[in-house]
Amino acid sequence: LWGWILAGWGLFNLVEGTVDHHVLGVHPVRGGPHQTWWDVGFLVLGAALLAAGHLLQRSGRPYTPAVPAGGDGRPAPGTGDPAPEQDA
Repeated sequence: LWGWILAGWGLFNLVEGTVDHHVLGVHPVRGGPHQTWWDVGFLVLGAALLAAGHLLQRSGRPYTPAVPAGGDGRPAPGTGDPAPEQDA
């Protein structure tokens, strides 16, 4: 979950920073003599958050709910533990 949150935050910063700060010129991140550096830094922060979120999301265990949506107590196909091996 945290990986997706970071990735979403980073993607938002990249899109909002590109559209509002560069394309439309709605407002700078911080006005003043170093305005361009602040705008670029905002985009770099967005890219870093997106990358960190992606890496965090990929490093976690896959989501496998214990009870499927049907609620019958059996694991969904492909999500449960394999059947124990039988001795022959």
